[in-house]
Amino acid sequence: MIFVVSHNGPLIVQELERCVRNLKGLHLEVIDLQEDYAGFYAASLLSAFERCFTDATEPGVLISTADHIFDDGLVHDICAAPLSPGITDVCVLVDFSRDKWTGLPATTVGVKCSEDLERVCDLSRALGKPMVAGGLRQPQMGVEAGLFACTSQIFERLRVLAKSQEYYTITDAIQDLAHAGHVSSLATKGRNWLAIETTTELEESRSSSVVKKMTSPESSPSQTLKDPLPAIFVAGGPMCM
Repeated sequence: MIFVVSHNGPLIVQELERCVRNLKGLHLEVIDLQEDYAGFYAASLLSAFERCFTDATEPGVLISTADHIFDDGLVHDICAAPLSPGITDVCVLVDFSRDKWTGLPATTVGVKCSEDLERVCDLSRALGKPMVAGGLRQPQMGVEAGLFACTSQIFERLRVLAKSQEYYTITDAIQDLAHAGHVSSLATKGRNWLAIETTTELEESRSSSVVKKMTSPESSPSQTLKDPLPAIFVAGGPMCM
């Protein structure tokens, strides 16, 4: 497991070591870009490329945004998602669970999929804006949930973007591959995930019944479905085709 950190790096590393102390067999690597790092998320990913593909037989890697929490079943399923260079270079976790959303952040990325919802045709913040504004979710549309299984091609796309643009996102890189037909989707199917972007949201999430139930073996998607908490986007619920 590779973590890329910058601001407050030592504190993050200390917390990570505490979290994994009892997880035998988990190898933790940290890439510290230092406190004065002035870059951005997508650019920081490039620093991890050589560590991610040290084994030539490695089919791919799982990329997760740091401010998200996922039901463990979602992580298990996307780790098992089939990847094939030049055919399926990325699998994106997509939430189709609601016809109308409440509480989506302005940074929400909308995803347009094929009729069977198995391939990604396009994704962008522009596609997400109608849902952020509270509009009805259109057919074949969903919300990108911040978890990606990727081949090394995602890093190649990021490198190309870095040469031509001052700022770019992982969505930009995936969008290029989606337009080429090389991106699949994995539906959340009602399982919970959370986006937590501030310290206040973090503190509220620690007392959230949603977070507690996400780790409960007795829980089910219908039992854990809640309206979004104040300042926290909570997703999950029945899948709406």
